[in-house]
Amino acid sequence: MSNPRKIKQFFRLSLGNALEWYDFCLFGYFASVIGEVFFNTGDKQTDLLLAFSAFGIGYLSRPIGGWLFGRLGDRIGRYYAMNLSVIIMGISSILCAFLPGYTTIGIAAPILLLLIRIIQGLSAGGQYGNLLVITSENNALRHKGFYTGIVYSVGTAGFLLASATSSLVLDLSPSNWSDFAWRIPFYWVVFYCVSKSILHIKIRVHPQINLKHRIAAVA
Repeated sequence: MSNPRKIKQFFRLSLGNALEWYDFCLFGYFASVIGEVFFNTGDKQTDLLLAFSAFGIGYLSRPIGGWLFGRLGDRIGRYYAMNLSVIIMGISSILCAFLPGYTTIGIAAPILLLLIRIIQGLSAGGQYGNLLVITSENNALRHKGFYTGIVYSVGTAGFLLASATSSLVLDLSPSNWSDFAWRIPFYWVVFYCVSKSILHIKIRVHPQINLKHRIAAVA
């Protein structure tokens, strides 16, 4: 495989990582609004602290997700585990977008929100871990450090995309849209999941890695 083709392949993989981090970080950028919608304690500072606590729970669950999806990658396949984590992230983000607030379903709203954040953290840890292993296990790559750098560097674009999106929504949307405008960026996840699946269908697993995974699956 030529160097331009390798770079293009890993750029596509990294783009999926960026989109996943976009989903994961949107919650933090909309924390002030999400706190009022789902916790509604009557104090904005308390709502904000509770929202950031929920955001932090997603980070605490990331190592567990790396372990769970890493085991799945060993037994079935890295690409399967990585794509599954992407689908789970997409579904959890869509659930977050449609989840009713505290005024509608009461205490169930923050409880369900915390569960969604835990699932998102598991997904983020599983996707990123398998992506790095896919890169490091590809014996066709001569400069693995370079391609791992591509994976990491492009992935950080998700933070910037989430930041820009949230800024546009909060600054440009009318004031009477504040209760639901923050949900709009989460709706884009539907397009993201479909496009991500199409991208990965076109990527072939390296023969040696594929054989290893078939043996592991049988075992």
